[in-house]
Amino acid sequence: MKLKLFLWSPVLLLLFLIYLVLALIYLPGTASMALKLGQRFAPGELQFAQVTGSLAGPIQIHELSYRDQDFFLAVHRLSLNWQPSCLISAELCLHSLRLDDTQLRLPEPQAATEPSPEFSLADLQLPEIHLPLALNIREVALYNTRVEQGDAAYLLESLQLSLHTEGSEIQLNELRARHQDTFIALQGRLDPLENYAHALTLSWFLDPVDLLEVSGVSLEDSGINSIIQGQLELSGDKHNLESHLQLFLEHQETGPVQLNWQLQLEPVEERLTLKSLLLTLEETGTALQLQGQFESFAQGQLQLNWTPLNWPLRPEAGDPEFSLAPGQLLWEGRLEDYALKLRTSLQALDYPLLALELDAEGDLQQLSRLELRVQEPEGQATLSGRLGWHEQINWQLALSVENWGLQPWAGIEGLIQTLALESQGRLLAQGPEFNAELLHLNGQLLDEALSGQGRFQLRGETLAIEKLALNYGPARAEVHGQAGPEALGIEFDLSVPDLASAWPGAQGRVQLQGQAQGAFTELKLDAQVSAAQLALADIALQSLDGHIAVDLSGQQRSQIHLQAQGLALGTERITLLELEGSGTPEQHQLSAQLQGRDQSLALNLQGRWQSPRWQGQVQELSLFRQEIGAWQLSAPAQANFHGENQSFQLQDLCLQQQQGDAQLCVLANRSAQGRLEAELNLAQLSLRLLDPWLNGTELEANAELQARWLQPAQGLPSANLTLRTTPGQMRAPDGQIELALEPLSLDATLNNDQLITRLNLDWPELQGRIAAEVSVRQFSSQQLLQGEVDLYWNDLNLISLFAPQVQNLQGRVLGQLQLSGQVSSPRILGSLDWMGGSAELPALGITLAPIEISLLADGAQAEQMQLSGRIGSGPGQILLRGDLNLETQTGALRIRGEEFEAMNTEIALRISPDLQVDLGTEVLRLGGEVLIPYARIAPPKQQLQSVVRASDDVVLVQDLEQDLSDTGLRLITDIRLRLGDSVEVDAFGFKGRLLGSLRILDDGQSATRGSGSIQVESGQYRLYGQDLTISRGSLVFTGGPIDNPGLDLRVSRFVDDVEAGARVGGSLRLPELTLFSVPAMPDSSIMSYLVLGRGPGESSAAEQSMMMQAAMALTLQGGNQISGQIRDSLQLDELGFDSDDTGQSAFFIGKYLTPRLYVRYGISLLESVEVLTLSYRLSSMWRVETQSSSLGSGADFFYTRER
Repeated sequence: MKLKLFLWSPVLLLLFLIYLVLALIYLPGTASMALKLGQRFAPGELQFAQVTGSLAGPIQIHELSYRDQDFFLAVHRLSLNWQPSCLISAELCLHSLRLDDTQLRLPEPQAATEPSPEFSLADLQLPEIHLPLALNIREVALYNTRVEQGDAAYLLESLQLSLHTEGSEIQLNELRARHQDTFIALQGRLDPLENYAHALTLSWFLDPVDLLEVSGVSLEDSGINSIIQGQLELSGDKHNLESHLQLFLEHQETGPVQLNWQLQLEPVEERLTLKSLLLTLEETGTALQLQGQFESFAQGQLQLNWTPLNWPLRPEAGDPEFSLAPGQLLWEGRLEDYALKLRTSLQALDYPLLALELDAEGDLQQLSRLELRVQEPEGQATLSGRLGWHEQINWQLALSVENWGLQPWAGIEGLIQTLALESQGRLLAQGPEFNAELLHLNGQLLDEALSGQGRFQLRGETLAIEKLALNYGPARAEVHGQAGPEALGIEFDLSVPDLASAWPGAQGRVQLQGQAQGAFTELKLDAQVSAAQLALADIALQSLDGHIAVDLSGQQRSQIHLQAQGLALGTERITLLELEGSGTPEQHQLSAQLQGRDQSLALNLQGRWQSPRWQGQVQELSLFRQEIGAWQLSAPAQANFHGENQSFQLQDLCLQQQQGDAQLCVLANRSAQGRLEAELNLAQLSLRLLDPWLNGTELEANAELQARWLQPAQGLPSANLTLRTTPGQMRAPDGQIELALEPLSLDATLNNDQLITRLNLDWPELQGRIAAEVSVRQFSSQQLLQGEVDLYWNDLNLISLFAPQVQNLQGRVLGQLQLSGQVSSPRILGSLDWMGGSAELPALGITLAPIEISLLADGAQAEQMQLSGRIGSGPGQILLRGDLNLETQTGALRIRGEEFEAMNTEIALRISPDLQVDLGTEVLRLGGEVLIPYARIAPPKQQLQSVVRASDDVVLVQDLEQDLSDTGLRLITDIRLRLGDSVEVDAFGFKGRLLGSLRILDDGQSATRGSGSIQVESGQYRLYGQDLTISRGSLVFTGGPIDNPGLDLRVSRFVDDVEAGARVGGSLRLPELTLFSVPAMPDSSIMSYLVLGRGPGESSAAEQSMMMQAAMALTLQGGNQISGQIRDSLQLDELGFDSDDTGQSAFFIGKYLTPRLYVRYGISLLESVEVLTLSYRLSSMWRVETQSSSLGSGADFFYTRER
């Protein structure tokens, strides 16, 4: 029995062990026991909170963590579900392994202490991996994982793995990492035995926002502004690997981009074949393709080809600035010895086509041979030599240019016939260091010869020039010496005897020569300058002479003298500008004087320099301008400056108004620490200074202004400003209106980077008030605007003071605006309304009523303001509707109306407009149609009754109207003017009705043009008391200048059985008049019928002579056309037909013998009378004229005044 028990004991022991293992696996609580054992034997610190389930699964571990020095792992919950029974068949069956809310902290990576051995793919040995178990892993998942290493942190929403094995091959169902919308997925198969046969596919979908959270990589500066998606396929074995990549993204410079490559790698043979790398820009179709092969990874060939390539790359960016034609870049050889070849052409916007050819040889450290050829249509430039980059960039290059035209590149006519330049140098950490020599320069510029040569070198911050000479026509320039950061030693000489030959559009001559020697603190400068008759655009200078001899060392006395005369700056005229200085650094003085039309300035400074401080006084300061009057320094002002810490101080510089009580005081100082403080005070300034701009209105009040600015050494500035006016009076030019001026207050404060401005004006006499409070937050950066403006005005008579043509204004103006946005793009919410308004225009004889105008910003588009309104006059009105964009300064206005009374004087006029006004940034467009349904035109009564005619000796030249282009806004007009059925004229002997239509075109650059016609529907013309019937009459506009229409007129009268008349053709500037009659008769007879109403036989001899004179006068226009050609060929000032003072027809010849003396000789065509006239100009306003003839002699004085 004991023997049997002994024989069965191994079996029983085995069964016991099996049951014990099964118990450990399947019984609850054993998993917790296993972890507690792990806590005792683990090298680090293992902790957990709770374990549920058995080792056979499912099992859950809560708050699991493990720490070992710098390594730390924490899992909120770990769940495991597997099938232990699969182990019996040598298979690992894992249903799921899940880790929730995992935190992993990794130690800092260790820097490599030893260099890595050289690596070769041919030496790569891949181990054969024999899996002891078959794998069937359905899911391994990590959710909400955070990985930290040093200061870097990476987030991952989920990581999932699923795989199984088939024999020795691993089938990767999916390995996927996801964070929000971003994911990376890997699928495929891999056999870890023998050749490592594989077929893997890696795909990704990357959101730049998610990528920053996952990896800490920011694409903000890369220009990529889209999802990055793609796929990489890997296939083959360890002897032959192939890859295929597809990548899609969008870049702000290129738009959508697609990248494809096909790559083959043969590690054993060390061969790399790039079958294709293709980059495609989808918006333009531009493609770049790279192909090549490397043998032994050291020798090979690469070829880059491209289709036409433009820059900017995106078509919506505008016309391309550069275009690269299809070309090729070829690289072949070894990394230690290769050759480069480039062939293409470059087209820049508005420049000629350039052919580019590059041939180079080099290694990893330099291009030992470089030759770049650039060819334009007529010339060529070649850059040749050596270019290296080992340790630092270094070069030895030569540039040669032949027959290179300057017109396409510089916009001026010229040609570089030959140019040769050589340079050697390198780029060091402290700066460039090089030598350069201009061997020769020969060419032409604006038909003047151009030449030059010289040598210069740069060492650190010191530039040395060895006689650099340039010659341009008669002008020459020479420079010799060196210049450094602390000292100068240079000589210069510039001579331009004719500035017009060197600078198109300029005039005059310039000469400058001198030298500068020594350290900057002890510099000696000696220079002379002279110029005469300088002119460029609206700047002119009659003469400039000067000598500067400055010795900062104080060994010699310094002298400065500069004098400019006849300086013109646009409309400003300065007759004299003089600068004088003398002395030594220890004691010197400087004075400046300016004299001009309606202005003058005098300044005198005295001081001393004791390094590093300058101390001095403003001894004299007086200035005068017509707008502000004369001001003079009331007392000397102290000033000092420190050269090292840049501190300065100006104490109480006060100017006193000479013809008033105003005083202006300024003080400023800057401390050594950088604190800047300035104050300005203006007291008792009379507002009468504004009178010249108030159209004759006078202001009797004073203004006071105080301002203070403080800029600390560190931090933001602060400031405050206060403006106050005193009570006063405002008087109209005629003295009929006198208003009391109420005080105005304006306060502005800048503090804590916020500007607050308050304006307040109460005017009880006009029942008005303006109040505004505006603040600007973040004044130094964003300038955020916030504020309110309140306005009401019940008495509008104030406007008549400034616009006297508008009288008796009625109504109420009410406004309330709220401001927001930024100062550069303000937003306005609110309205400004003129309600119950009316106004009289006495010159036009009309009253505008009612007037209702509203300007509204409703907040929907805060930068947009809407205009609406209506204005009545007579039986009609016009309606206004438009908008204005405050940010872009653009807008539109629609004007529509019917029967609007535009005038009601001797001219009664009604209009029905339909106009569109468009305001652009540079152009104002006016278009539409104006219908005149009713008009009655009669001569002004004043002209018929009370006008006193000025003497012929009085000549008034009217002021020219300001051109709209002076405002920077070009007016483009396209208006059609139509005359209605009731447009009648009864003036100057003409009585009739007009019809027609006229289109008026004006582009703002050329003369106004017109197309259409104005016809006389029916009418009469009264001449010499006789009524002539207008049977046909029209002004024809054919698209030419509107002031020169074509004429087509026919007037006639019937006397008994005779019809006598005239036809007028040609143009308004060159009319052609012919007489006709039925039956035909001489012109003198026709004139007798037209003027006298009877035939020539019934007229006296004097009347017949007068008719002959009138008929001959009709031929003078054609005669003067021929005489004008003769006058030009004989270089006469006058030659032609005219009428003398008695109305007699005569032939005249005239010429200026001197600019002041004019001689004129005339002979009558009908009588034996000759006249000799002498005219002499005494001054710009007085002229004397004498006449002598067989009938008598006389003299006249003429006074001409221009205004």
